[in-house]
Amino acid sequence: MNTTLLLPVLAACTALAACGGMPKVDKPTDPPSRQFSSAKPVQTVADCIEKAWPTSTKVMGGGALAVERTAQAGGAQRLLLSIGGKPDHQVLVEPAGSGSKTGSWSFGMYFGDVPGQIRAVEACQ
Repeated sequence: MNTTLLLPVLAACTALAACGGMPKVDKPTDPPSRQFSSAKPVQTVADCIEKAWPTSTKVMGGGALAVERTAQAGGAQRLLLSIGGKPDHQVLVEPAGSGSKTGSWSFGMYFGDVPGQIRAVEACQ
């Protein structure tokens, strides 16, 4: 076994463990990992997210980016961002009083700074 390659891998694993481990990947059945409130109506927030995701999401490796939007019961809107055919992020924008609330799920592993797709969701509130 080549220990020259093994040492950097062990160092990286140790560093991840020391910094709290691997990032959490949400499941669609989990409660949203982030929640936002807005005075804006559902349609306005959902329109904004749908327009913002394609320009705020960094795609590595040339994977195709797609945003799927579906109406839900009670006037809610579900948006799913897929990269390379794999779900990456989902939001559910629901009516809440005179405004709306947005639940957010991340299906990708993100290291470092908050990804653009999450910043876009927050900016649209």
